[in-house]
Amino acid sequence: MKSFSPFSRYSVPMPLWMQGAVEMLITALISFGAVFVLLLAVWLNNGFDSVDIAALSRLSVHLWLLIHGVPLHLSQAFGPAAPHGLMTFIPLGLSIAPVLLCFRAGRRLARASYEGEFFIPVGAGAATYSLLSAGAFAYASAEHNPLSLLAAALIPLGFVLTGLIWGGYYEARSLARMVGVDTAEQISRMSQYSRWAGSYAWAVVRASAVAVVAFVAGGALLLFASIMVNWARIVSIYQSLHAGAVGDFAVTMLQLGYIPNMVMHSMAWSTGSGLSFGAGTNVGLAHSTVQALPLFPSVGAIPQNLGFIGYGALIVPVGAGFLAGLWFLREGEDHFDEWVALKIRVRALSLPVSAIGLGALVGVFTGFVSFILGWLSSGSLGAGPFTEIGPHPAKFAMYTMILVGAGTAAGNMISRLFVSDSSRELSRFADEKPAVSERVNAYFGFGAHKTRDAARQDSAADSHESRTDNPRPKTRRSWALFGDESDTDSRPSANDEPVTGGQPAGKAASTGEEVPEQDSKAAATVEDAVAEPSAEPKKKLFEVDYSAHDAAETTEVIEPVRDEEAGESGDQNHPHSSPMAAMNRILGRHKDKGHHKN
Repeated sequence: MKSFSPFSRYSVPMPLWMQGAVEMLITALISFGAVFVLLLAVWLNNGFDSVDIAALSRLSVHLWLLIHGVPLHLSQAFGPAAPHGLMTFIPLGLSIAPVLLCFRAGRRLARASYEGEFFIPVGAGAATYSLLSAGAFAYASAEHNPLSLLAAALIPLGFVLTGLIWGGYYEARSLARMVGVDTAEQISRMSQYSRWAGSYAWAVVRASAVAVVAFVAGGALLLFASIMVNWARIVSIYQSLHAGAVGDFAVTMLQLGYIPNMVMHSMAWSTGSGLSFGAGTNVGLAHSTVQALPLFPSVGAIPQNLGFIGYGALIVPVGAGFLAGLWFLREGEDHFDEWVALKIRVRALSLPVSAIGLGALVGVFTGFVSFILGWLSSGSLGAGPFTEIGPHPAKFAMYTMILVGAGTAAGNMISRLFVSDSSRELSRFADEKPAVSERVNAYFGFGAHKTRDAARQDSAADSHESRTDNPRPKTRRSWALFGDESDTDSRPSANDEPVTGGQPAGKAASTGEEVPEQDSKAAATVEDAVAEPSAEPKKKLFEVDYSAHDAAETTEVIEPVRDEEAGESGDQNHPHSSPMAAMNRILGRHKDKGHHKN
C-alpha cells in the first residue's frame, strides 16, 4: 500500500529482526495495559484497601505473568498478610488475549517475510518478549531468585510462539513455506505407497481434530446445562459474598476468565476420570465426595450424586469419536482399509481390522491433546486445602483415548452401512509391487521419471506386439474413436490373415460383407506410441503427461463386440465393458452404415 507520509520517501525499510522485536513490544504493552486498566477501575472504586499505585502496578505484573502461565507467589502479589503459597491455577480465558495479539503479530510478520524467512522475526520477537517478562518479574518481586527469573522468561514463550505460528500459518497457508521447504519436490521423490501413507496419516490427524472440536463442544454444552440446573445455588453464593457492585463485577470477570477451565473440567467429568476440588475431594459421574468449597459462584454448578443418570454423559466422548469416524469415511483417504481388504479377502474380517486401527490412531492423538488440556486447566490456588483443582491429566488422557477410539471405530463401521462397498473393485486397480531398486531410485530422484516412462512404453510395446501377432476375432480398435473420419473399424474372422495397414481384411464370417481396408494412420499412431521417447526435462508435481496417456490409450485392451445381426448377445459381465467401449461400438456402427451407403 502506498504511503502518503512526507517522510516515506526518506525512510529505510525496517529489518525483519527489528520488526519482530517492535511487534512483540507492542503486543506486550497492549496485553499488560488491559490487565492494568481493569485493576485500576477496581482500585478507583475502592476495591482494594490500603493499596497505593505502586503496589497496584506490581499486582498487575503478577497477574499479567499468571495469564502467561508463570506461577504467582501470593505473598509477593498481595502482601505479607496473604498466604505463603504458590498459585498455578491459570485463567485460560484471560490467556486468550495475549495469544490473539500474538496471532495478529504473526500475520503481520508473515506478510513482511519472504519464503523461509518467517522465523527470523519470530525468533527476535520471542527473545524480546522473554526479556520483557523477566524484567517485569524482577520489578514486581522482592526476591530475585535466578530460577524464578528463568521461569518468568521461558514459560510465556509457549503462549507467544503458539500465537505467532498460528498467525503465520493463517497467512501463508503452509508450514513448509514458512520453513522454506519445497513440499512438491519432496513429495515427487516419494513412491506412490509413501504418498498414500502420508495422505492417510494427515487424514487421521484431521479426524482427530474433528474429534477434539466435537469433544470441546460437548463439554461446553454440559457446562451450560449444569449452570442452568443449579442456577439457584449460584445466585445464593453471589448473595452471600456481599461484595457490592464493584466486587460482583470483579468476581464475574474472574469467572469469565476461568470458563475455558470449567469446559475442560466438564470434558474430564464426562469421561468418568473424575475431578478434584481440593485435597480429599472427587467428583464422578454417579457419586461425588465434596468437602468445604470456596465461595466462588461457579462452584455451585458442580454436579452431585446423579446416580445412574450421570453415565449418560459418556455419550459426549463417544459421540465425538463417532463424528470423527464418519468424517474420515467421507474424506475418502482410508488407504489402510484398502490395503487390508487386499490382504484379507473376507470383508467381515477386514472391515473391523481397519476400523479398530483407525480408532486406535485417533484415540492416541485425542488422548495426547486431552493430556495437554487437562494439564493446562488444572492447578493449585496456593491456599488451604485447595492445592489440587481440576482433572488428573494422565487419567483424563487414558479415559479419553479409550472412549473416543471406540466411538471412532464404531462410527467408521456403522457409517459404511449407508455407503456402497467398493472393496471388491480394489483388485482391478491393485498394481504390482515395484522392485526395490526402482523404489529407491524414485525416493532419491535418480531417474525415477525415466524409469516410469520406460516401463510404460515397454508395456505398450509388448501389448502391441502380442495383439499384432495374435489378432482376436470380431474386435474393434479402441483408438478408432480418436481417429479422423477416414478411420474405420476392422472385423476380421478367425480364418483371415492379420490385418495390417493397407492390407485387405477379407470378408466377415457373420455377414459376408466386404470389410474396408485398415487406414495406415492407425498403424502409424501405434508405431509412434511405441517409439523410444526423447529426453524430457523433469516435470513438476501435478503436471500431467498427456503424451504418455495418449500412447497408452492407443494400445488399450481391444474391446469385444457382439454382432447383433448374427443373433449373438453381448456379454454384460465382461471386465472391460465400460461407457467408452459402448461409445466406440455406437460410433463404429454409424461409421459402418455410412460406408455401406457410399
